Amino acid sequence: MSKLKKAHANQELLQANNDKANCTKNNVKVKLDAALAYITDGFFIIDEAWNVSYANHPVLSCFSTQGFVGKNILCDFPRVGKLLRGLLRAKTRQVPVRCDAHIEFADTWVELNIHPLPEGELAVYARDISKEKKQQALLEEKFEIAFQSGTVLMAISTVDEGRYLDVNRTFSDVLGYTRQEVIGKTSLELGVFANPLDRERIRELYEDLGRVVNFAIDIRDKAGGIHSGLFSVEGIRSQEQACWLTSMVDITREKRLQETLEDANRVLQLKVDADGLTGLYNHAFLMNALEKEMERSRRYGSPLSVVMLDIDKFKKFNDSYGHLVGDDVLKGVAEMLQFGLRNIDIAGRYGGEEFMLILPNTGRAGALNVAERLRMEIAKAAFTPAGLKITISAGVAEMSGEKLGELIRVADERMYDAKRNGRNRVEG
Repeated sequence: MSKLKKAHANQELLQANNDKANCTKNNVKVKLDAALAYITDGFFIIDEAWNVSYANHPVLSCFSTQGFVGKNILCDFPRVGKLLRGLLRAKTRQVPVRCDAHIEFADTWVELNIHPLPEGELAVYARDISKEKKQQALLEEKFEIAFQSGTVLMAISTVDEGRYLDVNRTFSDVLGYTRQEVIGKTSLELGVFANPLDRERIRELYEDLGRVVNFAIDIRDKAGGIHSGLFSVEGIRSQEQACWLTSMVDITREKRLQETLEDANRVLQLKVDADGLTGLYNHAFLMNALEKEMERSRRYGSPLSVVMLDIDKFKKFNDSYGHLVGDDVLKGVAEMLQFGLRNIDIAGRYGGEEFMLILPNTGRAGALNVAERLRMEIAKAAFTPAGLKITISAGVAEMSGEKLGELIRVADERMYDAKRNGRNRVEG
């Protein structure tokens, strides 16, 4: 075969191979078009040289004025940065990649799922998310308005360190920090938590429950003032990372009002429970307290004793020195009883010149010692500026299962035994 004929034959073979390749590509395109005919989302393929080798109808319609198939994705579309970064990552790492990209000339947002193919090709599935992005932008705008105009302290911070990414105006106004002073700092660096351990407790609650609602907390402002509040945490994503959206309702004023009210109630209750003359507990309180102590003694099996004591010949004392002097003596005895007992003991004016002592966790022997010590101290004391002397008689009874009235009756009888046996003594 001559060289000319051989060259002609080679050219025909090459043409046949090209025709076959084009036919194969056309067949592939036809099959892809048929397979993707009812898909409304975009799909295109980029070959190993970064040229678009195939695009379905939704893609072609989007790029109708620009042209797309045959274009070099790197050279012809340099402004679609997120798409290019996603393509490069998928090709170099050979892993599927998902990213969102904005097609500026079409003002369209697309969600791209990029998959590596054999022979260096990339298949790209594109879903139009413009509507979702607009809704998201609208929600973000509404959130920003609510965030900044809210009357509660609000902040966005990182989960791990508590580093502030944003705070609202109420946060700045209440705590005295400018936004610039807060952003980038952690709550611990600023000393926001009055108790630094509170943030760790909140984090533990968040990990257990997935959120925190109305955690009572105290926080410190820039000047060192303390604010009480109800602290809540919700998990969100901000700046492409997991974050906390925290809010705190400032209840400092309410708490102070409550504390003032509780103080007033305590003062009022003391007035209700106290004897007007001596300041000791009155008869009604003594009965209620003794009932509770007897119930506690039964429950825990602990001893309980009652002491009844009476000022000797007090009527004669009043007749001799007058009721005002007698009142001073009652106040003096009450003061000695009050300061001569333990914190858990209860002293009260039972009536007239008679007093009752309730001694929890105290048996008969211990109660006798207490009564005798008080008797001796009162006998030695000088009452009123004139230095008048008085004595007392006392009776002791230890609870052994009887009812309240019976326990008091036993102590009272023993007190009268002390009087019958010469006064200025203790019986029990």
